[in-house]
Amino acid sequence: MGGGSLRERGSSQPEAGGHLRRRAPAHLRRSRDGTLRRRPPASQRGDAALLHPGAPPDRDARDLRGLHPDPLPNPQSESSLRYRRGGPPRRDGGCPPHPDLWAHDLPRGPPPGHRRAGRELPPLLGLKGPDLRPPPARGWLRCAAERPGMGRVDRTVSDRLQSAAAGAAGWRACHVCDAGPDGLARFGDRCVCPAGAGPSLARMVPLGVPADAHWPAPSAAPERHHSPGSAPPGHRVADLGSVPVDFRPCSLLAGGVSINTGGFAAAKGRRRKTLSSPERGRSVTRIRRWLMRILLAGLLGGGLGTGALALWIGPLPDPADLRRQAPLSSVRILDRHGRLLYEIAHPHQGRHTWLPLPQIPRSCIAATLATEDARFYEHPGVDPIAILRALWTNLRGEQAVSGASTIPQQIARSLLLSPDERTARTLRRKAREAILALILSQRYGKDELLELYLNTVFYGHFAYGLEAAALTYFGKHATELDLAECALLTGLPQSPGRYDPLTNPQAAEERRQQVLRLMVRHGFLSPQEAEMAAAERLRFASAPFPIHAPHFVMAVREALAAQFGEEAMFEEGLVVTTTLDLAWNEAITEILRARLEEINRPRPDRPGAGARNGAVVVIHPHTGEVLAWVGSPDYFNAAIQGAVDGARIPRQPGSALKPFTYALAFDPRSGPLLTPASLLWDLPQTFITAEGESYQPVNYDRRYGGPLSARVALASSLNVPAVATLERVGVPQLVELLDQLGVQLPGPPTRYGLALTLGGGEVRLVDLTAAYATLANGGRRITPLLIREVRDRHGQLRYAASPEPGPQVLDPRVVFLITDILKDPNARALGFGSWSLLNLSRPAAVKTGTSSDWRDNWTVGYTPDWVVGVWIGNVDQTPMREVSGVTGAAPIWHAVMELLHRGQPVRDFPIPQGVHRVTVCALSGKQPTPDCLQTREEWFIEGTEPQTPDDLYRRLRIDRRTGGLAGPETPPEEVEERVFIMWPPSAWKWAQENGFPMPPLEAYEGAIGTGVLRWVSPTTGVIYRRVPHFAPEAQRLLVELHWIGPGLPRRVQVEIDGELWMEWTQPPYRAWWLLRPGTHRFAASAQTADGSMVEAPSLPIEVR
Repeated sequence: MGGGSLRERGSSQPEAGGHLRRRAPAHLRRSRDGTLRRRPPASQRGDAALLHPGAPPDRDARDLRGLHPDPLPNPQSESSLRYRRGGPPRRDGGCPPHPDLWAHDLPRGPPPGHRRAGRELPPLLGLKGPDLRPPPARGWLRCAAERPGMGRVDRTVSDRLQSAAAGAAGWRACHVCDAGPDGLARFGDRCVCPAGAGPSLARMVPLGVPADAHWPAPSAAPERHHSPGSAPPGHRVADLGSVPVDFRPCSLLAGGVSINTGGFAAAKGRRRKTLSSPERGRSVTRIRRWLMRILLAGLLGGGLGTGALALWIGPLPDPADLRRQAPLSSVRILDRHGRLLYEIAHPHQGRHTWLPLPQIPRSCIAATLATEDARFYEHPGVDPIAILRALWTNLRGEQAVSGASTIPQQIARSLLLSPDERTARTLRRKAREAILALILSQRYGKDELLELYLNTVFYGHFAYGLEAAALTYFGKHATELDLAECALLTGLPQSPGRYDPLTNPQAAEERRQQVLRLMVRHGFLSPQEAEMAAAERLRFASAPFPIHAPHFVMAVREALAAQFGEEAMFEEGLVVTTTLDLAWNEAITEILRARLEEINRPRPDRPGAGARNGAVVVIHPHTGEVLAWVGSPDYFNAAIQGAVDGARIPRQPGSALKPFTYALAFDPRSGPLLTPASLLWDLPQTFITAEGESYQPVNYDRRYGGPLSARVALASSLNVPAVATLERVGVPQLVELLDQLGVQLPGPPTRYGLALTLGGGEVRLVDLTAAYATLANGGRRITPLLIREVRDRHGQLRYAASPEPGPQVLDPRVVFLITDILKDPNARALGFGSWSLLNLSRPAAVKTGTSSDWRDNWTVGYTPDWVVGVWIGNVDQTPMREVSGVTGAAPIWHAVMELLHRGQPVRDFPIPQGVHRVTVCALSGKQPTPDCLQTREEWFIEGTEPQTPDDLYRRLRIDRRTGGLAGPETPPEEVEERVFIMWPPSAWKWAQENGFPMPPLEAYEGAIGTGVLRWVSPTTGVIYRRVPHFAPEAQRLLVELHWIGPGLPRRVQVEIDGELWMEWTQPPYRAWWLLRPGTHRFAASAQTADGSMVEAPSLPIEVR
């Protein structure tokens, strides 16, 4: 061979010194010190051996011909290789197949002479630049070659390198391939190897580089290692934009080629200096250890968290058949003597009609979706938008008009969860409910769930499902409901008790308006359609079914649901003994019907009263037990809307609140402001309200009583003294007292003014009757008691009432004074006559009430044994025709009271300690004097007796000749002594009109002088309103003046806003003024016979 160094086929380039380094045979491998050691046979090696085709491969071996690796590693075995079958290998530039190449599963430990690939990858794991954090490469990295010039990269690592590089500015890792026939070797379309490089050079190219891109052959030998920051000789650094790519050749090992990827790095702007191989390996090892620890900790924590969550959620019920329910017992409601009032069957086993979705009115479907779940057809069962909206509403403290629970969640809660869990307000219940809602939405269709909801939701009054609700509230089938009726029913499920139109029509109407607004908001209605539906007046009725005392039973059912839960009372099969006496209740119902028929019957002298409805409540004053509860004369009469409970609907009580106003004034803690003997004036008077507006009350008969005692003012139910008393007591104090007595007034206390004592607030009959029971028992609060005891199906006692009076609210001495006034027939003779139906065969305290325009009529009274409250009127607020408390409700009260006390001994109210009777002057209520024309005895709380003598009566010496005061010049025989009432100037006109003698003007000691000119009309501070649809010339105001003094004035004139308007020369001083909008000031003056001028106080008024 010519003296030169020989180089065998397949050898690498010569080493230093000119010696040739022979390539190690395939059955040997070279160690680190350069010595050759025998290589174990393939069957004994633990690495991925290259087997001859004749050798028997393992069962998991795969022929590389026609197979392309799967880009994802096997999740079950991190070190195994997975392949997918592809087309035949490409010959034009692709890696040629080799019949001697076989792939085997990688071992779980490093092969002999190999180490972990992570030591070779520090630059790849430490890529710099924005968002360049590739995942770590795992597995073993090596090249295996059967013959020189043929190299392969294990796909387990290559694919991970490819994924990591793809995350770094779009670069992929290359495979080591042999040269193709055209001098260009490549594997697939993304890897390019320079010609002649053999297995010694791994190349990185950017995505998108053409597959046939040629690269110049290297001039350097392939075994030579190049620095990480430069390309081999004859090569260039390929870059994409400003991201460069470095090269690093492969290094040959005995029996295989290990790829050194340390040359791959991506940086922006400048290359990063690469660490040496040992440092790089240690760094990567630490990082990999920490990553593995974090991964294991995360997996362990996730597993524990999942297990804990599953334990916390617990087993879920099977939603296989939502309509199937376990048999449950009914609830039996009995009267106090054990007679059955009603047996409540479970809604899914009793009276219940299922309606298919196509038969349900579209208005009801649209109202339900808009109110309960507007995104029902969009969400998967749980609506995150609704949850966020509800959360925001709660944070802002606003009232929620629609909740966060979707229709599937409500179905899951009502049909799948247990009764106890259903009412629990816990995060666990919400989580279980949400999971069940997701399952239901996957298992059932949206229309099926909506149909199920509309047929099972509770609407109140034993009505489950829309069909039952339509029959219960409107007495018609669901298919006959219109938009306004659907809107009302849709608003009930959120709170059937609060929005019950039969007991709280105002709240139900407000809820209906909310539903219509929600339908407009979500596009189900136009504003015009909603406005028309809102203006519709609804009429309530109920389909007949066997029941006794239906209104009372409804109230008992609500109490049971509140105490035991909706489902629990059926599961336990409750037997409820109530306080009602069915015999009395039926008898009182007949009394109510008969009396209403009587007053509604037309007569020649008057038409019928037009009172279609009424209610009666009977309560024991010491225990609070309700003995009778009649909500209407006929529960099933649609013409009178009999299903509406008159005992629980709020109505204006008229004068029935006056006793509590006077109770505050009589209380010693207030001074007291009044005693039953105090003098009050029932005269025209104007009061200024808290809003700054004028208020001028009038009496029921439009007449005034002049001077009278507080006893007469309360017993005869006079309005002006009551308003004057409330002005002194204070409206907030009255509102607070009513609240303590259990009378809940709607709205804030600031809503009410002086008219409250005349019925300017709405109350319920059952609450007002309980408040009067406080007066009957000596001042202790009473809560109406409906249930005596409750037992389950096994007879076990679940509840027993303890009928005891509540806390002391009123002073017993004050209560006695109020009771003594209300039972005094002489004191109420002024307003009701000496003989009326308010008088019983035994002592009884009673008070009537009539609201404005004859809309409501009340009579509430009590004896030591019973308290009875009666209301008559019309549910739709239609006025009656001239029916007062004494002519409408009083006869019913009288008949019921006599029925209850039949055969009972006569009892009077006990006299508490600390009160006694004192003789007073009858008119002034002060200590009597010899001039007092009339005296009487009156009850006083100790310490409140009058301390001053009477000054209303005065004895005067009168000159018979002149009628004036007698002077020294008056002959004795012409002097006459008379006793006069010294009327205040405000009462002069009333005294003259009612024929009372007036004392001489001189007796007022100059208070009058030459005379007094006073206004009769208008009243100072009054605000008048013009009616738009009335003719302007018909809207006039009476202007009248009254002169008091010796003789008549020469003329009387009136100026309005500084301009002369009218002048009179003789009485009456009266004329009509045309109303003009604005604020006006009236001034009046009179010129006497001697030419002096007498002026009346200026009078401001306002016309709006």
